[in-house]
Amino acid sequence: MGNLFLELSSFNQVEVIYNELLTSISNDNDKAEVYYQIGLVKYGQCDYKEAASFYEKSLEIKQKTVSEDDPSLTINHQHFLAYKETFNKIKANI
Repeated sequence: MGNLFLELSSFNQVEVIYNELLTSISNDNDKAEVYYQIGLVKYGQCDYKEAASFYEKSLEIKQKTVSEDDPSLTINHQHFLAYKETFNKIKANI
């Protein structure tokens, strides 16, 4: 459902849903996925610093809970670095 809102650019609605999910889940892998999705929302809202922060939270959890060769860890790491790079470029141009 959250991905549908992202596709429709209803970032505020999907952010509310993901924040509600965070309060109701206890599984670390699920939390990591929600943090990852909130990172997507923040990026869509052009809030690159917050996007990087949520990707970092997701990545920290994934590093503790999955094996080093897990594809989700690689994807999270790549997105975190890309968002951080985007944020730094924007910051340099301000």
